[in-house]
Amino acid sequence: MEGEKMALGYLIAKKRKERGLTQDQFAEEMNVARQTVSSWENDIFIPDTLKVIQMARFLGCTTDDLLNPTTPWQPGAESAAVEPVVAEG
Repeated sequence: MEGEKMALGYLIAKKRKERGLTQDQFAEEMNVARQTVSSWENDIFIPDTLKVIQMARFLGCTTDDLLNPTTPWQPGAESAAVEPVVAEG
C-alpha cells in the first residue's frame, strides 16, 4: 500500500488486532457498543474527534497515524518553528 492512503476503518482494525483485542474489548475501552466499533472498522461511520484522540492514546499511536497514515513522522517536527501567516491587504 506504499503511497496510498489507507482507510481509517482498516487502520483501527489493524491497530486493535495488533493489541490482541476483540471488538467487544475495544468497544468497552472506548465506552461504545461493539456494533459501533464494527461500523468504524467497516467505514460506515467515522468516529468523532474525541474518540479518535482516545483511540490513539489507547492504541499507542498518534492521531496522525490513524488519520493521515502516509505522512512520515519526522523527529522534532512537532516543535519546528512555524512562520506566521500575514494577510495582505
